Amino acid sequence: LVTLKLSQTSIRSIDDVSKAGERVTEIHLAGNDLSGTFPFSVTNLRNVKQIFLNNNMFTGTIPQTIQNMRSVEELYLAGNLFTGPLPAQIGKLSSLTHLDIELNKLTGNLPTQLSTLGQLTSVLLKGQRGTKKLGGPLLAFDQTFRLEKLDLSDNGFTGSIPDKFLDDLDSSVKVEILLSNNEITGTVPGRLAMFKNVFIDLSENKIV
Repeated sequence: LVTLKLSQTSIRSIDDVSKAGERVTEIHLAGNDLSGTFPFSVTNLRNVKQIFLNNNMFTGTIPQTIQNMRSVEELYLAGNLFTGPLPAQIGKLSSLTHLDIELNKLTGNLPTQLSTLGQLTSVLLKGQRGTKKLGGPLLAFDQTFRLEKLDLSDNGFTGSIPDKFLDDLDSSVKVEILLSNNEITGTVPGRLAMFKNVFIDLSENKIV
């Protein structure tokens, strides 16, 4: 097994990463000045479990080929310049526990497949920085029964909170839901009162 740690170095290219093949389980490339589109060499790492590409200068869309990384558990892409929607193929990453793509330039609706990833413990998508942001209706996240933190704040989500919001989540777990500074309307679902240890931030919305 191989852990590749090259965070905060002067590396300029990762084209040869895929040569390590199936041995790579962790790849740390955060805090460099890496640019270009999502690295194709990373999507070829079929046994990688942790990917740290955060705080670089990657651009373009997140490719559909992320579905090739079937073993990935933690995906850190925050602080880049990724644009476009989150691809539906994210739903193929059935082992995913931690998704962090905050502070990019993503737009569009969240794919419904994201709400079906049962191993997710955290989804961090706050503060997309483009003129347009992530938006559309909130997903129910009703099959993410391990969720501990959901941060969709500082975006453009609209509509009401779904009736089945967090429907599969044990009411005894500690959960943090951050939805501030969106365009959410309607009322707070009564079932959220069932949670014994929940922090929910709905400030700067249109909740009545």
